[in-house]
Amino acid sequence: MIPTYNVKIIQKVNLDKLLFPPENLMSEGYYSDDFELVSNDDYVDLRGYNWSEYQYVYNIEKKIVNFLSTKAKNQKQFEKLIEDMYDKNSRHIDELNRLDVGVASLVCALSACGCAPLTSCSAHAGSSYPRSPNIVFYSSKDAAEKLLNLTKQSTAGLLNQLTDEGYGGLMIYANNIVDLMDFGQTLYSNKHTFKDFS
Repeated sequence: MIPTYNVKIIQKVNLDKLLFPPENLMSEGYYSDDFELVSNDDYVDLRGYNWSEYQYVYNIEKKIVNFLSTKAKNQKQFEKLIEDMYDKNSRHIDELNRLDVGVASLVCALSACGCAPLTSCSAHAGSSYPRSPNIVFYSSKDAAEKLLNLTKQSTAGLLNQLTDEGYGGLMIYANNIVDLMDFGQTLYSNKHTFKDFS
């Protein structure tokens, strides 16, 4: 059983509102002693993934999700199984770069598209609004336009997201993790479209 949420899917982006932070903020997680990435206390620069690395993470994540979908009878069991994996420092969790199961491979795909992932969440208990799996990231206008066109062929939403730092990012989200993983596969199938951005 894969948890499914009921959020309105919006596929609309104002390209003029996109704004990348300074490079040292993205590479090091802080701009100065007074200014750091407050959107994600555990921020790690995840830019620079390639499509082979994406496919590797996707294959591991798919196995985990298939296992969870057969073992979990409800959302509580699903979250408990994932929690146990993290508590036991599962090798598979490490191979997902310790990102949440269900968003890890799409984080890598966005990185391979030349985007800069900022924060992600699989919508586990205690996650912040919106209660759906999501990834907040920065993107060039050209890459964002291509992403938007591809979301219109999917069940994922894409919209502007002003980050806590005041920069113009994007949020991609869906009603369940499988929809986000499927969108990662859509990006992989269209990877030639993004070769100029990675």
